[in-house]
Amino acid sequence: MQNLWSEQQASQFEDDLDLRVYTSRLLGKEENLVMHGGGNTSVKISQNNFFGEKEELLYVKGSGWDLISIEKPGFAPVKMDALLKMSNLEQLSDLDMVEQQRAAMTNPSAPTPSVEAILHAIIPFKFVDHTHADAVVAISNTKNGNEEIKKVYGDRLIIIPYVMPGFILAKCIKDLTKDINWHDYEGMILMNHGIFTFSDSAKESYELMIKLVSEAETHIEKARAYDTLSSKEEEPDLLQLIQIRKEVSILRGRPSLASLDQSQKACGYSSIDNVSAHSKRGTLTPDHVIRIKPFPLIIDGDPKKNLHEYKNQYMEYFNKNSDGSQKALDCAPRWGVWPGKGLISFGQTKKECSIISDIIKHNTQAMQISDQLSGWQTISQNELFEVEYWSLEQAKLGKSSSQPELQGKVAVILGNQIELVSAIAHSLSNKGAAVAVVSSSQDLVSAIIESGFLAFECDIQNGQEVKQSIEKMLIQFGGLDIVVNLNKLLAESQIDSLLPYIQEGINPCLIDIKSNSTHEGISFSENSAPSNKISYAGIRHSLLSYSENNLKEKTEQLGSLVAYIAIQPEVDDAQVITQLKTSND
Repeated sequence: MQNLWSEQQASQFEDDLDLRVYTSRLLGKEENLVMHGGGNTSVKISQNNFFGEKEELLYVKGSGWDLISIEKPGFAPVKMDALLKMSNLEQLSDLDMVEQQRAAMTNPSAPTPSVEAILHAIIPFKFVDHTHADAVVAISNTKNGNEEIKKVYGDRLIIIPYVMPGFILAKCIKDLTKDINWHDYEGMILMNHGIFTFSDSAKESYELMIKLVSEAETHIEKARAYDTLSSKEEEPDLLQLIQIRKEVSILRGRPSLASLDQSQKACGYSSIDNVSAHSKRGTLTPDHVIRIKPFPLIIDGDPKKNLHEYKNQYMEYFNKNSDGSQKALDCAPRWGVWPGKGLISFGQTKKECSIISDIIKHNTQAMQISDQLSGWQTISQNELFEVEYWSLEQAKLGKSSSQPELQGKVAVILGNQIELVSAIAHSLSNKGAAVAVVSSSQDLVSAIIESGFLAFECDIQNGQEVKQSIEKMLIQFGGLDIVVNLNKLLAESQIDSLLPYIQEGINPCLIDIKSNSTHEGISFSENSAPSNKISYAGIRHSLLSYSENNLKEKTEQLGSLVAYIAIQPEVDDAQVITQLKTSND
């Protein structure tokens, strides 16, 4: 693992908190150390309080911050004496711990301190670094985990058996280390969880982390475990992917995206022998269960049947491990193994899908590596359940969370008018939709991509090219719910080629925007029902006031699978753009 420390960069920082930010970001840059909120860091600082009295404070990473982008405001200042008093208690509930930590903060507007703040406080060094390094955890997640760890590090590290994060972990470590000299050790391993390094120097603590993780990687390389990662390529069945996404959305109770990872390693993993049992053996680190649940969906034939089986398996897991005080989370999977085709991430947003995809990539690779050592073995399902249904997570269920009305829906816009397409894209995105644009205009495609949307350049008068572009989109989003067609030359026969995809959408709708002409609606009914025609008094009503309830109502009125809306704007493009921009603002 590369050491990213730069003396030139470090010399620019004036105080310890600046250095803490610097080395935290260095750790965050390496995804094999931490991902998406994982890991935490701290620094102990003496500061004068409001009355001019010296106070010892722990600046610890706050909830909601990622190490890769953390800034000074991302560290919560907590009084050390309060944290040390908490560490002396025999019992402390998680909710009380959070409340007392917040009460001990010197800046009430700072983020909530990490649940491991007490642990950071009892480690007797100025700088403390904690990561979930893949190589270290892959070695500890084996049947002979302790022996494997000692093969790598000998007696240079403190080794702690797996304990639930939070106060219990801090209390356990305090008890286990009360008679040791911390200065005799280079770091600390939390089995099945991660690694800590510490020093009174920011540089030394960081470089110890890189050194120790590099030793773990070397151990894996010597065992040739990296060489066993499966690799394969295969084409997916896009229509089945759409059906999978639809069934997951139904089970989750809200629209979800389905992003298919077709990389060689993803396809290779999905093709290994007995992948169903192989993939249901837990997570790389306990906190991953909050993102990806304890096991994946296995796609084998009928998606509806597969989802029904998954629901039953999840409820069996819940009922077996619940003490009756927890409220069941939704039963929908967060990822799926599609044998021979790849791995699917299910999320309500592109960001959620991306996070899940990253996590399952690291999980599946670690499982294969551990198998080549002494065999993968992580914490029990009951211990995973404790993390998934942790009181700190359960408390969030009571909070009402509003979401954009089109969140989880997929919209595609066909057209070349830069300002109009851009305005519509932002309007749909602001309502939560995942948006893609298909256009013949290179300038438009570039502008759309710069705005953070998916875009494909093709000849939009060529139905086959349009279909190919939309199929590329389907790999990333998994479905097609809304088509906004601004292409006056796209024939109905060309739209027909997209119907199998549109018909499997969630309350699907085709919005065909024409100028000064009435467009006959296309029948999307399985019964070949007569064509329907719906007109609106302008684009503003249909796009600015676009709502799922409205479309659902129109779909029911049509009695067909897809609502077809032919729009005849009574205003010109300039007026439409102005209206949309005003709405977006």
